[in-house]
Amino acid sequence: MPLDTPAPSSVTTPPAATAPRKAYADRDTPFIANTWYVAATSGEIGRDLLSRTLLDRRVMFYRQQDGTLSALHDRCCHRSMPLSEGYLDGDNVVCGYHGLTFDCTGTCVEVPSQKTPPANVAVRSYPVVERAPFIWFWPGDPDKADLALILDTHCLQDDGWGSVHSATRVGCNYLRMHENLMDLTHFTYLHAKTGVGTPAYVSAPFDVERDGDRVRILRVLKSSEPPPLYDIPMQLDGRTIDRVSDSWFETPAFQIAHAQISVPDPTPGERQDYHVEVLHALTPESATSTHYFWAQARDYRQDAAEVDKFTYDALTEAFLEDVVAVEAIEKVFDTDATPDFWEMNIDADKASLLMRRIVRDLAIGEHGHA
Repeated sequence: MPLDTPAPSSVTTPPAATAPRKAYADRDTPFIANTWYVAATSGEIGRDLLSRTLLDRRVMFYRQQDGTLSALHDRCCHRSMPLSEGYLDGDNVVCGYHGLTFDCTGTCVEVPSQKTPPANVAVRSYPVVERAPFIWFWPGDPDKADLALILDTHCLQDDGWGSVHSATRVGCNYLRMHENLMDLTHFTYLHAKTGVGTPAYVSAPFDVERDGDRVRILRVLKSSEPPPLYDIPMQLDGRTIDRVSDSWFETPAFQIAHAQISVPDPTPGERQDYHVEVLHALTPESATSTHYFWAQARDYRQDAAEVDKFTYDALTEAFLEDVVAVEAIEKVFDTDATPDFWEMNIDADKASLLMRRIVRDLAIGEHGHA
């Protein structure tokens, strides 16, 4: 198993082939169901029936007439017709095959071919809630779906912040995308053309710590050249900055990075500190595909449309570079069966290895195995 390798060290050797259990989660690890995942953006769900595959299950979303969200298993319990191929009758969903009708809780309220629906005819409903611009759903035990567990995204709703967001489908396992986002030393190389990283960023000192089931990476870069992603919208004119990035793996579904950009010698009347929040929501579609939702919020030039456009375009281009890389890696796993190959680890992998160990442990706790 290529990812069952030791922790980072100056010399890394392959683990024993007969290791009794995985050291880290990989793409064969069962999905963690008991957590909140982003299923869609707010604008994607309306009065049309939206079907999406999430954690290897078909889920259908729609808004009731008053705007309330509903999420049902997109598979009629009679003959497995996708309910999303049917239609809405008020707030009820009518199957397009035999006309069975389900209310917003998944209860069958009508079987046209008989007088009374059998009591056990129903489809599963899922807890679902909106925290604009995202729609969150809970695929696990509904009794554990505590709204307090939804991650704080206040910067996307509060006054004083401007933001952009988007979503894409990525052809790789969601843990591989988490790993990409947790090791930012790739900025200097993978994003050399898009201006997200700088040459100094790859060697900036960083600290990694585990806090329960969370992982923190703190990176500080003093007296450095600003990347264009910050230089242009902040109007820094290439002046030297101090840069602090405080990134957190929060759950198997979510990461957030808090960035502070400081101007050591601001001109009179100029602000000294700028803050940016970058949010990453990763929802598995299958073992080898992921729904990736991202947002960036800023506390400066909040209403500047040109900053929105510049930031959106720059991040979209950079994240597409990530997509190309992780999809290429996933393809290697599918096509290269070279015997006795093991991935080696370096010090920069510490955070992502902690993440994979946490997901492994969560899978064991939820499913009994990883």
